[in-house]
Amino acid sequence: MIAYAIFQGISTSTGRTIPGGLATTKLNDIFISKIAGHKKAAKRYAEYYVKGRDGALHVDEGYANFDIEITLVLCNAGAKARQIVNAWADGIGKLILSDDLTKCYRATVEQEVKWTRMAADEFAEDFSTTVQYYNGDFVNYDGNFYKFNKAHKGAWAAADADRQYAMINGLFDTAKIIFNCQPFMFESVDSTVEMIAGQGSADPGGGSSEVFYLTNQGTAEAYPLIKVQGTDTEAIAFDFCGEYIIIRGIDPNDPVVIDCDAGYIYTESGQPMTMEGNIPVIPMGTSGVYFNPEHSPTKITVTPRWRWI
Repeated sequence: MIAYAIFQGISTSTGRTIPGGLATTKLNDIFISKIAGHKKAAKRYAEYYVKGRDGALHVDEGYANFDIEITLVLCNAGAKARQIVNAWADGIGKLILSDDLTKCYRATVEQEVKWTRMAADEFAEDFSTTVQYYNGDFVNYDGNFYKFNKAHKGAWAAADADRQYAMINGLFDTAKIIFNCQPFMFESVDSTVEMIAGQGSADPGGGSSEVFYLTNQGTAEAYPLIKVQGTDTEAIAFDFCGEYIIIRGIDPNDPVVIDCDAGYIYTESGQPMTMEGNIPVIPMGTSGVYFNPEHSPTKITVTPRWRWI
């Protein structure tokens, strides 16, 4: 199976069926010959030496970014095809790799894209009777370069594949794209959790609040997007995973959004807002969101932004 990548909603796979919501369009006549393996981000530490003390002290400064390199091969060589890829390999967006379509990286293409011309047989895998191929997969067979036009497994069948002649003097245009990735993986399609007043559980501590539970699905604390709706214009109050938050002057028709990653608080219409309390995070394990019975929100919608290292 030939690997593929999705960046900014555009897939390099010309024939593979992509789950809805991951890609809006596809590049044409392109395949990936190599994708670097997944990586765990390196930790950043500040190192200090104290006079009279053996060894160094280390202060945790978080995780570092890392690069994922993808080699693309054009099967229709030429300036127009290169320009299409150049436009694709640009900017900031979600990078999804075909070996795990449920996760994505926040990636940036910062470096220049260099094009070279190489012999096709350096890239395509040799045909195998034991491999499941799909429409759009490329192989070497008997010294020729083929693209399957339907799913195939077993003995070679010429009717299932089209020979590729779109080369320049027997060479293919190739480029290495380097994606600089944030340390954590996220959901490819964001999930949401709705908490509606009157639908929660009783306070296990015997209080009058109602509680909703969040169980962290990732491997690190999460920085959610929280949308708060309410009709109490004096104050909306709730406890989110241990942080007590009060929002005053809320417009019932204009929910307040707390972006815990960026540290911004604003209305859905784009007006800046303030709140009392610290920006919350979702810790590992299960934690609670408590609605204050006197100043309860009517609804809180949480986009958790689960993270995996």
